Amino acid sequence: MYKLEIVGWEITLRCNLQCLHCGSSAGPSSTRACELDLEECKSVVRQLVALGTSRIVLSGGEPFLCDHWEPLAQFICDQGIYLQFVSNGTLIDDNLSRKLQNLPGKVAVGLSLDGAVPETHENLRNSPGLFQKVLRAIKLLRVHGIPVAVITTVHKDNLAELRGLYKLLLQSGVYVWQIQLAMPSGRMSDHPEMVLSGEESLSLARFIARVRDEGNLRVVAGDNLGYYNSLEIKLRESLWTGCPAGIRALGIRSNGDVTGCLSLQETAAEGNVREKSLAEIWLNPELFSYNRKFKVSDLEGECKDCKFGSLCRGGCSFLCKSLTGEYHNNPLCLRLYDRGSDSVIFVG
Repeated sequence: MYKLEIVGWEITLRCNLQCLHCGSSAGPSSTRACELDLEECKSVVRQLVALGTSRIVLSGGEPFLCDHWEPLAQFICDQGIYLQFVSNGTLIDDNLSRKLQNLPGKVAVGLSLDGAVPETHENLRNSPGLFQKVLRAIKLLRVHGIPVAVITTVHKDNLAELRGLYKLLLQSGVYVWQIQLAMPSGRMSDHPEMVLSGEESLSLARFIARVRDEGNLRVVAGDNLGYYNSLEIKLRESLWTGCPAGIRALGIRSNGDVTGCLSLQETAAEGNVREKSLAEIWLNPELFSYNRKFKVSDLEGECKDCKFGSLCRGGCSFLCKSLTGEYHNNPLCLRLYDRGSDSVIFVG
C-alpha cells in the first residue's frame, strides 16, 4: 500500500508570463479545455483527505489567476491540510497577502527567482520589472507572516550568479531556497543549449553543499540533482530513495488528469478525476508502473551497472524522460562526474 503524502495541483494553465524555461508551456493564451470548477475541486480535496494527504501545492500557470483560488484555499485549510502556492509573484500585493494571512491553516508561498540581477531573471521570463516585483512580494508576504520559499531553476545563463543570489536571499527573510536544474521540456525544449552539462551540474552540487555547510539559510537540492556521489548527504535532508511519483506523490492537471508528477507533461495520464475516483486511481496496483513495478533490469544507460541502482532507480523520472526519452536512465548523474563517488558516507 502506498501512502499519498503530497499532491502537486495545477489549478489553471493560465499565466500572465511566458517564461523561456516553462515545462508546461503556460502563458497568457494558454488554457486547458474544461478546467475543474470549484465544486469539482472541493470533491477532489475531500478525496485527498480520505487518502490521508498531508500537503497540497497549488500551482499553474499562475495559481492566483484561477478564479476560485481563494475559496479553494479556504476549503483546503478547513480540512487541516498544509497548503503551499508556487507563484511568479506578479499578483502578490497587500490585499492578496492579507487574504493569505486570513486563511485558517498553515500556508506558505514559493516564489520563483532565477538571477541575482534584474536582467537575468527578467530575460528568462520576458517581463521587465519582474525582479523588483518578486522582492516586493517576498517583503509583503513576510510582513503578513506568510513563510516564503524561493525556487531557482539553474541553467547556463545564471549558474555564475548563485553566490550573489544567496547573499540577496540572506537579507530577505525567506525560510528555504530550493535549487533545481532546468530541463529541456515544454518551452525549454527549444533551448537545450541552456541545460547544464554534467560538469556544471557537479559545480552546482558543490555550491549547494558549501552553502548548506555555512548554515545561514536552509538550502535544498531539487529532486533532479544527484545522486549517491560524495556530496549526496550534503544536498538534501535525507538520502535519495528514488523518484516519489506514484509512490508518495501525484500530480493533478487543471482538467482533472492525474499523473505521478506534474513535471511529466508528456506522460499519459493514469486517469481523470471526472471518470474515476482518486482512490480508484491511487489504489490501482497496475498504475504508475514506471515506479511501482521498477526492477533493477529496467535501468538503462550508465545507470544499468551502478551499484546504487536498486536504491536510486535512476533518479528523477522527469530528468530521465526529458534527456533520454525513457525512465531510469540518467546521463547527468553526479556519480559520472565526481571522482569521489565511491566514498559515499551513509548516516543514520
